[in-house]
Amino acid sequence: MNSRRSALCLPLPAGERVGERANSALRRSALLVAFLAAPALAIDVQYQVAVRTDVRARTPLPGDVNPNAPTGDLELGPLGEVTLGGDTSTFSLQYAPTLIWREPQTGGRLLPLHRGRVTFANRWQRATLLVTEDAAYGVADIGSLRAADGAPLGGVNEVQTIGSVPYVRSATLLSLDTRPSDLLTLGFSAGFAVSGSIELSDTLPLQYGPSGAVRARVSVSRTDGLTTLAGVTSAQFVTGAEQLVAAISETWDHQVSRTVALTVGAGAAFTRELVVARAVPTSFDPTPGLYADVLPVVATTLGWRDVLSGHPLRLDASLRMAPFSDRFTANVYERLEGRLAGEWLPERRWTVTAAAGAAVALPIGASLVAPARNTAQAGDQVISGEANVAWTPETWLLLQASARVLWTAQPSVGNPGAVQAVGTVSVTVLQRDSLAW
Repeated sequence: MNSRRSALCLPLPAGERVGERANSALRRSALLVAFLAAPALAIDVQYQVAVRTDVRARTPLPGDVNPNAPTGDLELGPLGEVTLGGDTSTFSLQYAPTLIWREPQTGGRLLPLHRGRVTFANRWQRATLLVTEDAAYGVADIGSLRAADGAPLGGVNEVQTIGSVPYVRSATLLSLDTRPSDLLTLGFSAGFAVSGSIELSDTLPLQYGPSGAVRARVSVSRTDGLTTLAGVTSAQFVTGAEQLVAAISETWDHQVSRTVALTVGAGAAFTRELVVARAVPTSFDPTPGLYADVLPVVATTLGWRDVLSGHPLRLDASLRMAPFSDRFTANVYERLEGRLAGEWLPERRWTVTAAAGAAVALPIGASLVAPARNTAQAGDQVISGEANVAWTPETWLLLQASARVLWTAQPSVGNPGAVQAVGTVSVTVLQRDSLAW
């Protein structure tokens, strides 16, 4: 035992001791490099899965079994989303189909709409790049009771209600927001979109075309800023109709007080339309031909942020007059719309929202190519009111109840006015979590 222990404790030759120290140093260096590189290579994986169930009672829509009696729908909305995040970039993939069971009390029919979105974002110290692609395919529920697919949030609903139609949408958007200095912010965006019905060209014609915009904001003072916005949108319809809208505006934003903010903007838009005869013409259709107009752009918003009974309260009022591209008729006309919206959090787990809005098509504009033709849809109007209550008793559970009432009229096509209403009760179960690689 002693001889073996002595043999094991014999000193190594000098060359081997140097080699052993070198190997040890290399191992320590490798561990240090791996330790330093680990944060840069770390990937944060976040995922979300959810299922939303809606029970709706509503006034009848075109295509219902009984067009003269109130009815209802059941809707299932599963959602799955995965987000991969690094130091400066994120990549997310989302699939969120909707399955509507129309009028289940009559046997019903299923309206499936597949929807997905891919998003990539990269953030630098003074710039953010965002690339998105969202797509939909299936049967869509189109009309005033639902916000248009791809419509901006907070807008006034559309006038027409046409029920369910075969539908497709693909929209690609690239945007770059930069901040060259503390006083200057620049934004650029470009996109291409395809949307509409793949079968019913006279009801919701398929349209496609590019869009682009440039935005620059200069901070004039601590409470004031000036924003210049220029944009252009082009669309071609399978019916042969064409649209082009190019606009430029200047907006002044002012922080009136700690709780009140005001924006006022004005500008002008150039619109060009190629109107074609419908497959089944009516006496209300505009005369086919090429039209060009100059239309005003005016917009103002007033926002108030405060507390009510010790809980956050938000009120927003907006008024806007600008060209409106109608995706049903392929016409462009001046539209005046106003909206008032509020949000209150009476308790930590409760959210109450309400909104009211109205819009009307105006027969104004300076014609450049042909006599003014904006009277084609003059008088089209919608008045809406809605309210929503949301309760989150648990982090994985969301309960909602909402109601919406609309009055729509299209005197240009002989529709003097009609009331529509819908009430919805929703239950959402969701799970969010994250992993780190």
